[in-house]
Amino acid sequence: MVRECTAPVVSIVVPIYNTEDYLETCLNSIKCQTYKNIEVVLVNDGSYDDSEEICKKYLTDSRFKLCYQENSGLAKARELGFQNAKGEYICFIDSDDKLTDQYVEKLVESILKTGADIAQCAMFIWEESTQIVRYAGKPFPTLITPDQFGKQLLSLPGGEKYGPLGGFLYNKLYKRSMLKNQDFVHTTGAEDEIFLLSLIGRLRVIANISEPLYYYRRRMNRTGLSQRLGFQESCLSSRKKAIEVTTDQFKPLAYAALLNYVLIQIPPYLYGLKKPDLFLSHLLLEISEINKSPLSKLAFEYLGEARRRKLTK
Repeated sequence: MVRECTAPVVSIVVPIYNTEDYLETCLNSIKCQTYKNIEVVLVNDGSYDDSEEICKKYLTDSRFKLCYQENSGLAKARELGFQNAKGEYICFIDSDDKLTDQYVEKLVESILKTGADIAQCAMFIWEESTQIVRYAGKPFPTLITPDQFGKQLLSLPGGEKYGPLGGFLYNKLYKRSMLKNQDFVHTTGAEDEIFLLSLIGRLRVIANISEPLYYYRRRMNRTGLSQRLGFQESCLSSRKKAIEVTTDQFKPLAYAALLNYVLIQIPPYLYGLKKPDLFLSHLLLEISEINKSPLSKLAFEYLGEARRRKLTK
């Protein structure tokens, strides 16, 4: 256990947008943390429900503070929270999720013990429709390299061996010194992955905790984003943005993630479930462009033999 007199301050940033039905559960789980030396930065991203009134109830605890912005999206809300955070360590919690009581304590202990730049934990998947909670994880290596972390967060072949579920911000604790304002890039999809790829070049060691400490609430309207018109195009654009923000050393990983996304999108066209359209043309164009890149060989290696064969086909 971290001694309270020497415990570093941990800033918990909570972006909030119209989550009145879930917010108290989230904030109560933060307030009840066994690790007490925290500040909680609540960022109201232009909510028009009762979220802000709920937040105000927690301001009687001096560790909580509230910021407001006109609705600008998740990345901007996280950035505002980061700018108003004072802690040596930072974590980001989604306002419809919740934490186990020892979430902060165990992540801090992991960083202090290993000297890692980031500590990440396994999660529970909490199905709202059925209230079924399942453990999403398995035993992992205690420490991994940035390259292994990249494979894991991008769900590339073999990446599942290296850590908890893919590229999410909210099951991680970061050294503040690792983060910069420009890491918070607003896109329509893959924002978390872009954030993590933008800082991967600064990392030396990443620590894993196989114990699930975070409850990810899977909601119908949380996953319904994929039904939006143009969402697939936006995800494709986000994958390309990830290549832009990644340092040269790790660009092959980002290229591989783009290829992997293309591979996932193409089968419905191959099997006649979708008719050829403009999006398919864009997918095929991306493959052609990557083939021209000097990094293409390394990117293909990250895909693994089975997916390379599929791409060739």
